[in-house]
Amino acid sequence: MLHKFTFYFLLFSFVVSAIVLSCKKEQKVDPTQKPTIVTLKDSLMEGGGVRLFGSLTPDPQITDYGFEYGEDSLFAKSAKISLGIKVTEKFYADILEGLKSGHKYFFRAFKSLNGAEKQGAVLSFISQGSKPILITRITPATADMGDTIIIHGKYFDIKKTAAYFDSYKASTISITDSLITCIIPYMNGRYSNNLTLKDGDSTRSTYRNYQLSTPIITSFTNKKFMGDTVEIIGNHFDRISNFTTEVDFGTVKAQIIGTSKNKMTVIVPTIYNTPVPITVVAQFQSVKSTSLFSLASPTILQVPTNAYTLDNLVINGNNFFPSAQYDYNKVFVTA
Repeated sequence: MLHKFTFYFLLFSFVVSAIVLSCKKEQKVDPTQKPTIVTLKDSLMEGGGVRLFGSLTPDPQITDYGFEYGEDSLFAKSAKISLGIKVTEKFYADILEGLKSGHKYFFRAFKSLNGAEKQGAVLSFISQGSKPILITRITPATADMGDTIIIHGKYFDIKKTAAYFDSYKASTISITDSLITCIIPYMNGRYSNNLTLKDGDSTRSTYRNYQLSTPIITSFTNKKFMGDTVEIIGNHFDRISNFTTEVDFGTVKAQIIGTSKNKMTVIVPTIYNTPVPITVVAQFQSVKSTSLFSLASPTILQVPTNAYTLDNLVINGNNFFPSAQYDYNKVFVTA
């Protein structure tokens, strides 16, 4: 009887062991096992912003994971923070901008697997606002209207932050949370040397005393006469003539017929006394030439060989005053 009991006991033990080993083997290779996704917690940052924490069972088939957050628990209008495909078991993400102080936000972790998305539990936090935008420097240190600059800093909102020069919005080329590449706008009127960063209508940061480059006059065409064209060569001229762009010969304003960064073309105005300096107003700044402009001297090309008393005498030449007429002895001079 004892031998029979021992036999059945050993048989029972063998069967149980086989089942356990089979289960372990099946658990190890079970292709239907899915990684879990857990929303862990949040941590408010000093001075604004929040850090969200989550955990995940790693799986090579995961195509994306991260967090979703918004101001309603149903996430009708939400934003996503995607962390890509480099999966780690515990992960976190920071929200530094776009948060309103005192508002309640809901968030949850998510993962994408084989085209389907799964979410963790919904948690919430009361925001203390966003991190204040910081501008650390701007390169180059000075520039012209129409030039490309790079604004260096922290906590830029890649969806909302834009640069303004006074009330003129700069054209953004690219933006990250720490770099904004943009083009200085063309401005009509005054510029107070203040660059501001705004999120919509809200001013987030101001960089004071960012100056435009000072124009430079290196040379110009001399010995020209009234009505002639003069080219002024230099740098940091206005590419587009605006209400403040100006060229003066002495105190007389000249007509501008062309302008670029390095050259301005103007018509010599009616002036009677030379030499005079040339003054260029560009980039909202005024610069005066170190050399002086002089009118070309008159030249006589033809004079009548004979005439009677009291006849009108016409003298032909260049660089006479336009439409000049001299009443003395009825002598008329035409250019």
